Amino acid sequence: MILVYILLVYFIYKIFKEGYLKITKQFLNNLVKNKITYIIIVFVIISIFLLDKRIGMIFWKKYNNVELGKIADFFQNLGKADVISIPVIIMYFIGIKYNKNLSKVSILALASNLYSGILVQLIKNIVLRERPFVSFNELNFFKFNKIFHYTNLSFPSGHTITGFSVCFIYFYFYKNKIIRILSIIIAILIGLFRIYEGKHWLSDVIMGAYLGIIVAKTIYEANKVKMRYENERK
Repeated sequence: MILVYILLVYFIYKIFKEGYLKITKQFLNNLVKNKITYIIIVFVIISIFLLDKRIGMIFWKKYNNVELGKIADFFQNLGKADVISIPVIIMYFIGIKYNKNLSKVSILALASNLYSGILVQLIKNIVLRERPFVSFNELNFFKFNKIFHYTNLSFPSGHTITGFSVCFIYFYFYKNKIIRILSIIIAILIGLFRIYEGKHWLSDVIMGAYLGIIVAKTIYEANKVKMRYENERK
C-alpha cells in the first residue's frame, strides 16, 4: 500500500496542477438547477422519518449470513477512497501503454474521488449524524454536545459517494453498455452493503449516491470538450 500512497500523492499533485477540482461553481449550478435534487431531498426527508429504521431492520436481520458478509466486506472495502483508487491507477497505466483516453478518464476518476471526499467530510462535520450502530436513533443529527470521532459520522455515506463519483466517471465517458451496467452495479452494491452492515441509514446512502453522480457529471461536463479536442488533434 505504500506504493499506492506514493502514487496517490503524485496524482493529487497532478490533479491540482491541471485544475481538475475547479468545478465548485459548476457543481453547485448542476445541483441547484436540477429538479431531481429537490425530489431527492424530499425522498431523503421521508426516508429519515419513515423508512430508515424499517429498511435497516430488514437488512440487519440478514447480517448473520457468513457468505453474504464476505461479499459485503469486499464491496465495503472497495468503497474506501484509497482502495478504489488501486484499480483506477492500474487502468491509468494500462491506458498509458494501450489507450491514452483511458488514462485521461482514470485521472478524472481520481479527481472525482478526491473532490467527493472533500465534499462528504465537509457535510458530515456540519450535519453530525450518528451511525446506526452508535445509537440506533435515526433522528440523531447536530450532536454538538458530543465529541465525535470522524468515523462515527453518518450523513451522507462516504463510501457511497466515493463509489458513485468514481464509477460514474466511466459511465459518462464510455457509451459501452457493459461498462455502464458494471459501473451502476458496483456503485449500487457499495451503497447497499453499507446499509447491510449497519454502517449507514438508507437516507445516508441515497444522498451519497446522488452527490457522487453530480460530482462525476460535473467533472465530465467540465472536461469532455477538452478531451474531444485533444483526440481530434491527434
